[in-house]
Amino acid sequence: MKRLVVFAILMLFLSAGAMASEGIKDALSVWLKNVSHKLKMVTKGKDDKKENREAIAGVKGAEQNVDEGLYWKDISISKEELTLMEDALEHIEKGERKKAIENMERLLREYPESPLAEDARRGLKLLKAEER
Repeated sequence: MKRLVVFAILMLFLSAGAMASEGIKDALSVWLKNVSHKLKMVTKGKDDKKENREAIAGVKGAEQNVDEGLYWKDISISKEELTLMEDALEHIEKGERKKAIENMERLLREYPESPLAEDARRGLKLLKAEER
């Protein structure tokens, strides 16, 4: 009876470890998909001529103040930041985890205020958890 209980507890621990590993892989897969999409959106309009675009915005019923202009936040990501993150994603897809980690650590070291910094931190956390 004791052996059966010990065996059941051992199996429970082993299956919990396998499920945790699968959870990390799933989270890494979702992160990879989200960051890839984000990078595509950032680079999508890079070559468009901004001077030919017009945008009009308004809120129905809002009081207008002619002196205030509209504020559009433009995400500014340098080519180097983008290249580091794109290379990291390529390394992940190839299974080259160490190279991906090096790229993301470099991005955080050289561009700590980058709009991609939070994504790099999350990716590092997932990759390092997967290594364990």
